[in-house]
Amino acid sequence: MKYKSIAFIFFSLLLILGFFGYTQEPFSILEFAQYVTDDDPCNIALYPDYSIKAPPGETAVLVFKANGDLAIWGHDSKHTLIGKFEIWDFVFIGDEESPLRFRVDKEAGYVYIKGKGTIAFPDGGVEELPKKTDQKEII
Repeated sequence: MKYKSIAFIFFSLLLILGFFGYTQEPFSILEFAQYVTDDDPCNIALYPDYSIKAPPGETAVLVFKANGDLAIWGHDSKHTLIGKFEIWDFVFIGDEESPLRFRVDKEAGYVYIKGKGTIAFPDGGVEELPKKTDQKEII
């Protein structure tokens, strides 16, 4: 009898958490796919003054083209966005504590990985990340 009541409590908690729980919805900016290059991937943190540093807790891996330009749009590059700046008419504001993190992808464009912040789109729309959705709708 003891196990049945524990199972009932556990199932009830799962049901309640499922009803009120949230999950992160995948997000990407497909328009960025046109800018992806065949350069080797890099891992960088971008700051508002456009200085480049290592992402928090990581080592920056930078890739340069033969002409000396920085190759930051190579497929599978990872960008950590800290602060506010503009990329191709999109305005990103990455949280200082939990910066926005994106992966550059040839097909999907600019794929959100994690972090907190907002994106203002050229059409005036604004997206807050992480994007949360009610888990009840997914089940």
